[in-house]
Amino acid sequence: HKKTVTNSNVNVVTYHIYHDKRIELHKPSVLTDDKIKFANFIYHDKNGKENNIYYGQFLNITKKDIGKVNQNPNQGKSSTTIDYEGLKNQLSEHDRNAVNVEKSFIYDNGDVLSIGNFGGRAKIFYKSLSEKINLVYLKPVLYNKNGIYIAFKFTETLRYYCNPNVFAAFIGVLAEVGFELKSTGSCFSDGTSYPSIKHNNGFAIDIAYFKDISKDQKVINAFKNWKFNDRIIGNDTYHSKLNNQTASNNMHDDHLHSGNLKLEIKIVEI
Repeated sequence: HKKTVTNSNVNVVTYHIYHDKRIELHKPSVLTDDKIKFANFIYHDKNGKENNIYYGQFLNITKKDIGKVNQNPNQGKSSTTIDYEGLKNQLSEHDRNAVNVEKSFIYDNGDVLSIGNFGGRAKIFYKSLSEKINLVYLKPVLYNKNGIYIAFKFTETLRYYCNPNVFAAFIGVLAEVGFELKSTGSCFSDGTSYPSIKHNNGFAIDIAYFKDISKDQKVINAFKNWKFNDRIIGNDTYHSKLNNQTASNNMHDDHLHSGNLKLEIKIVEI
């Protein structure tokens, strides 16, 4: 079925996120993925009301492979350098000190070598693939209307980009939990994600723990319900009290990793 176009701009798509865990992507039939500039994200609550949650800018990039720890690229000098030390100055002192990435070197073929100070991961190599993919730029969200509370903000990160399908499902997670989450990020604008290796292309998102069993369990359950099939938690004493995780290790003692989204997104041409 076809629905009313929310925005007549031909470069805009709309994600419709339904309370019963369905997601539809409505896009003009003439619009190719590389020409999408913006997206609306609308949450449909149990009363059938449409809640306009977010309007985000798209960035079309070359897809990156899963990161390889302490591996060097095959080519010589890089053509571009990103210095994250300068970008950290926009953060609070607490957040700045928690960001591990230092620099990224981008090569002519699109490969990226990121360096930082995360233990055991002095450098991570992200190979550039042939496929193009879209990211959406994220800003904090605070929506409190119609009995719907959807909110998140960033902490300890500069990884402000995300795969738009993942973000759409994340909105469903936020609606289900009903309280604000703190995210330690998804990926950078080039699709890399130091110090993470499986956040490439924004395919995963990290959430800081509350250290409250009831709240943390509700978050994990919501990610499961929205078909994030990777849910990795810590393995200390606290995390042994949680369930519905798919794996645990000490690298996730301070945050929940959720990725490998398996929720089918229905494409509706308008």
